Amino acid sequence: PGAFGGDGTGSRDSSGALRLAVAALLRLGTGARDEQGRLDLGGAVLDLEGGVFSVSAAVHIPPGYANFRVQRGSLVARANFSAAVGGPYLLKVGDAAACRSSSGGAHNKNCNMDVSISEITLDCAGVPAAWGGLLVEDAMDVNVGPSILVVGFAGVGISLSGSGAGFIHEAWL
Repeated sequence: PGAFGGDGTGSRDSSGALRLAVAALLRLGTGARDEQGRLDLGGAVLDLEGGVFSVSAAVHIPPGYANFRVQRGSLVARANFSAAVGGPYLLKVGDAAACRSSSGGAHNKNCNMDVSISEITLDCAGVPAAWGGLLVEDAMDVNVGPSILVVGFAGVGISLSGSGAGFIHEAWL
């Protein structure tokens, strides 16, 4: 995110820089989409580079991608965090409303696959609009951990809603 103007000290809002960093991550996919419509990102990494990035909106990776990782840093909700842009979680992967892929029926969706999230602090900072830390929706093969810390949330720290084959380990809430 620093390469896109993000402030790794947490002093300034880095929401725009993180949107640009996610867009760059998604452009790393090559080749055709698989039978479920996902584009393989080849192990691409959204690396927070150990920085602390304050955000006024969710960092969102949309459905339709596979084989990627988010790692090494902190996301902190700003006082003006808005759930209207991306939802009430600091980090969101997927989107149940936009997921059209299914394998084995309408209730077995896997719009993202091979997702890893590690070495992340998600600090909702007691901001009511930042209801939760991490939401992964309708994904398969999700690894959350090690070294996940989620604090200051009013609702759910980590949710793997509609996801299968998810593993949460070495996480503190």
